[in-house]
Order: sequence, then C-alpha cells, then structure tokens
Amino acid sequence: MRRWVPHLVTLGALALALSPLLGRADRQSVPLSTYPMYAADRGPIVAFPTVRAWPAGTTSGPDRVPIGVLGTDDPLVAVTRLNQAISAGETAMASICRAALAESGPATAAVELVTERHDAVARLENRPSLVGETVHLRCERT
Repeated sequence: MRRWVPHLVTLGALALALSPLLGRADRQSVPLSTYPMYAADRGPIVAFPTVRAWPAGTTSGPDRVPIGVLGTDDPLVAVTRLNQAISAGETAMASICRAALAESGPATAAVELVTERHDAVARLENRPSLVGETVHLRCERT
C-alpha cells in the first residue's frame, strides 16, 4: 500500500494543477492563467477613457494629452487610473483635469476627461471609428 501513496499524491497534485482547464475560459485562476482580458469577445464597439486638450483660439479638434500626466508611461495603467477616477467621481476627475491643464501649458484653453466609443475594426484599419463619447468633466483655463 505504501508504494501507491507517492503515485496518488502525484496524481492529486497534477489533477489540482490542471483543474482550471475545466472551468470557464474567461476566469483568472491559479496556477494556470487564461488571461481573461483576451479570452472573450468584447464586441464591435470598445470604450477608451482619455484626456483631451482643446487648443486656445483654434477650430481644429482636441489633442490627446500624453499619459505621463497620469504618472505612468504604461497605457494599461493609464486606462485603469482614468477608469478609477471616473468611478470615484468629480473630485478624483478634477485632480487629473487640473494636472493635465497645468501640463499642457498656456496654449490649451480646456481639458476634458472623456470616454470615447469606437468601432474596433475601423480603428484597427485606421479609418474613422468614433461612434460616440461621454464627457465626464471639462476644466477651462481661467
């Protein structure tokens, strides 16, 4: 009987390690990671939170504010910080808005925190993709 104990322990550990394969594909689990951010189709319309700067005295559209204003050079971290600020409310958004306005310099008349909705395929093909937007907060230079 003692000869089977190591084999049973090994089989049990192997079964435990492979058990996440039997679960849902969009669920993060240990010891195997299924990378849920890429495991499911998100649909044709995707939302991107962003910070836009409106140049003073021009009729052209806004410019994107570099993500460095969010204290990072990682786009995923920047999106997370923007989403957290949007969820937290006006005080958190105003902090980002003021920092972006200060960073963008005197040529900028206003800064907006916006969630843009894009057609994912059009965006990948470098075609016009904006299908809608929600302006969460606008800060104007006084």
